Amino acid sequence: MANINKKGFQYIWAFSSEKTIFKMSEAVSPYLEINSECLNKSNLQNKSEIEVNPYLRFNDLFSDFNYNFGKFISFGKFAKEIEKENRRNSFGLENNYEIKKVYMEIYSKIFDASMKYLQKLDFISGTTIIDIYLEKISEEIREGVYGREISKEFRKLSEEDKNSISLLLYNFISYHRQWSKIFEVGIKIFFKDSIIYQNRNRNSEVIVYINKEGTSINKSKIKILKCLFVPVDFDVKCYWKEHFGVIDVKETSKIGEIGVF
Repeated sequence: MANINKKGFQYIWAFSSEKTIFKMSEAVSPYLEINSECLNKSNLQNKSEIEVNPYLRFNDLFSDFNYNFGKFISFGKFAKEIEKENRRNSFGLENNYEIKKVYMEIYSKIFDASMKYLQKLDFISGTTIIDIYLEKISEEIREGVYGREISKEFRKLSEEDKNSISLLLYNFISYHRQWSKIFEVGIKIFFKDSIIYQNRNRNSEVIVYINKEGTSINKSKIKILKCLFVPVDFDVKCYWKEHFGVIDVKETSKIGEIGVF
């Protein structure tokens, strides 16, 4: 879990040294948690101070904190009060900046302690970079990045099924898996006793037998798999519960238990 690099992306749990000091990054990147000029270098692990963008994963926590505390340091009310005091009494300039410096030191210590606490929570919860990717993918699906129809069907699923879809999409994007392989794995994850055929008379048609009822949830799973992974010029035809008849296979040719092909 503590691998330092993963395609250039790094997180606070990658730094195990207690001597490491986490600082709020002055130039925050919207895509990276660790902000540094030597982002992809192994010697980043040896740096004593690490610049962090806390908003990537902890936006709710630090937005309120920075608004209520940070404005008294240099960006808001506290800075304005110093400026007013300086106009009234020029002899107090040095003392005012000294006070401001103290506030900044307090803020830095609170920030460092907070990030170290969150770092420990990451380790305890077993968070890995894959977990973070999957969380982002799941969020994008819900927000309609992959289409409104997929988002609508995705919201119907359980959290476990959502994670499965996100993992399939992660493997499809990251490792350039063939759509047919990802689709097959997805079918097997959701419907263990399923069988996938390809129509010999029509190469662009995939036939799926699923030994379950065609409930609304099950149909949502198929619809998501089809929309995400199956090329638009392919058709997916599902047989629910009852298998279509196959010549010389008695198990598929029972009266009352045959699906119409």
